[in-house]
Amino acid sequence: IPEENAPVFLSIRDMIEDNQGRLWVASTSGLARVENGVLLPVNDSRLYGQIVYSLGVDAHGRIWAALDNWQCAVVSENDVSILTSDAVFPDGQQMYCVSSDAAGNIYIGSYQNAVAKLTFHSDSTDTNAFDVSIMNTGDVSIHNTVTVTKDGDILVCGQRGFAWIDPHGHLRTFDETTGAAGLNNAMKD
Repeated sequence: IPEENAPVFLSIRDMIEDNQGRLWVASTSGLARVENGVLLPVNDSRLYGQIVYSLGVDAHGRIWAALDNWQCAVVSENDVSILTSDAVFPDGQQMYCVSSDAAGNIYIGSYQNAVAKLTFHSDSTDTNAFDVSIMNTGDVSIHNTVTVTKDGDILVCGQRGFAWIDPHGHLRTFDETTGAAGLNNAMKD
């Protein structure tokens, strides 16, 4: 870590490897890439100092970073685009976390009770470049993480419970709404 950035990049929230084998780091101080063992912050004023909650890699190798201002930064080799919540959730829900699957689809968890799956048919970052499928997470909200298993199950951990969406888009329920606990991560064996 360059010495001038060391104190601010000590709280790592997520890490991901891109299609070229490079490691990316989400932190409470922005987004960085690891090169030759050195943590290099992405040089964009919209990202530096911004809390980055989670990361995903899309079908075109771009890094998606969920920011604490209800937006996603989309980072390609030489460009940073910002995607706002209304591009994904037309009903006003707010983006809270991001993830991806092996095919490069992006999954965005909301502050409310939905997960959006973005499937790409173009390498552009405008809203015409992808189709959005919205899945309901029942009473589970404030999504900390969205994990997609190799079988296509979507595991949603929230500050208000856990949701499991099967590969067909059906929500599995656990009758936990009255005593739902906050969860940070889940996996399926």
